[in-house]
Amino acid sequence: MRRILFLLATFALVVGIGAQNVKEQKAALNSANKVYSLPGKPFMHKLVTFAGDEVTGVEGLPKGLKLMTDRPGYKYIYGKAPAAGEYKYTVTLNGGRKVDVGFTVSKDLAQPTPFMGVLTWNAFQSNISSDIIKAIADGFDTFGLKEAGYDHMCIDDEWAKHDRGADGRLQWGPKFQDHEELVRYVHGKDLKIGTYSDAGSYTCSGAQPGSYGYEDVDAEDFVKWDFDLLKYDFCNSIGGDTPEDAEKAYMAMGTALDKAMKKAGKKPSDFKFYMCEWGGRKPWLWAANTGATCWRCTPDTRDYWDDKANGGGVLQVLAIMKEIWPYQGVNRWNDADMLVVGLHGTGYPSNAGGAGHKPGLNYEESLTNFGLWCMFASPLTLSNNITNLDGKPNDLTGKTVVNKDYATDLAIITNKEVIALDQDPLGQAGEPIYDTKDYIVMQKDMADGHPALSVTNLSGIGRNIRVKLSDLTALKAGKTYKMRDLWNHCFLATGKKVNKYTTNDEFVIWVPAHATYLYRFY
Repeated sequence: MRRILFLLATFALVVGIGAQNVKEQKAALNSANKVYSLPGKPFMHKLVTFAGDEVTGVEGLPKGLKLMTDRPGYKYIYGKAPAAGEYKYTVTLNGGRKVDVGFTVSKDLAQPTPFMGVLTWNAFQSNISSDIIKAIADGFDTFGLKEAGYDHMCIDDEWAKHDRGADGRLQWGPKFQDHEELVRYVHGKDLKIGTYSDAGSYTCSGAQPGSYGYEDVDAEDFVKWDFDLLKYDFCNSIGGDTPEDAEKAYMAMGTALDKAMKKAGKKPSDFKFYMCEWGGRKPWLWAANTGATCWRCTPDTRDYWDDKANGGGVLQVLAIMKEIWPYQGVNRWNDADMLVVGLHGTGYPSNAGGAGHKPGLNYEESLTNFGLWCMFASPLTLSNNITNLDGKPNDLTGKTVVNKDYATDLAIITNKEVIALDQDPLGQAGEPIYDTKDYIVMQKDMADGHPALSVTNLSGIGRNIRVKLSDLTALKAGKTYKMRDLWNHCFLATGKKVNKYTTNDEFVIWVPAHATYLYRFY
């Protein structure tokens, strides 16, 4: 209940500070001002402005990049990233206002694409142990998750004892006394392992100490224990709750991790700092300053299509993520939180809310959960019990669970063509083309120039949704395209003839209630 009430307050904060932050940012771009790329890779930076503002020019662009003006609504920088180095270019807005953009190009970025893996909280909560983590690691191979691209697993809250030791350091709980061997076991399977802490006095569960005031010693231990990722929450904060307070608290850990990594002789690409602030303080505006490379933008995910009470249903997450696409990019990922595909109401905290409805997504809603998270370019973090994806009884979660839908779940979460949307090296999020109360259609720029399209039916009944291709600004005017269905791995066809469309054409597709269909143009 403590966690639920806290998140209710957080969701209120998401709603309450929006207008204030827009006002404060009025002189700046309504998009990222700190961007990244690997050397020599395709690069795109969308220069979205606030209403009434306009980009009038850009100075200091590195060779290989240029300002593009072929899209209505915004200008963007596009081209091939230069050699490794630190760059700066200056965007000029109407009225002579200028915004400096920091541009880091490095082969050692911590997160050039969103990380993919498993978080333990929803399925296991306090039941986690070394044996369960090993069983999860085995499941990566058994069920083809590693082959599909999943390679991280994170031990969430409640791994440590309630109090620090006499030396002031975190102490492993009794179910993790073999933690050194556990890390070796996971690494031996060519997987990465993460741990969890909090920027407050205690973690969200209250079961273990937070890292506030102990950033240096905890960061030193996380690196010494050979972890690859830290998920860092913001419960029980001591230093204040404003965006500035949160930035300062997260920067303290980011600085400590950087120092510990350098001391251990490790590269930035050896460790990921995963910020979990829940979006209330708009981390997409400032989180890149802290050393984090992905940050939660939403309240805790819930296993519901619609969860107004806690703000974590699929609909509520979509409402947030569809507005912040200009802040997405390589090594700076907006996180929509854990996926709930495969939980089917068997989780722990993910069951809270729902206004009296039973938890669990149906098949169409699962397509939307996974498909839109890939369109968002969010980290893909499974939260179901991946050890029972064979449909056999399993009681590792503390409940005897039989997953009758295991084959369907596995097909969704291992669909490589859909995952490719998430892992695309251009790093762009889907941007809305049509956004109504009944449906949303988004386009997503891709590194190979073949954009993606999502068509989502938000209503409770199946409906025809009409898309005019000339409204998709990522398509080149006058060009003819084939459309590929990513769920069914085929080009759209009538009989044996593949349908082709020009940008002057439109098509109509029938979409079931709450489903999302995904396409690529070739």
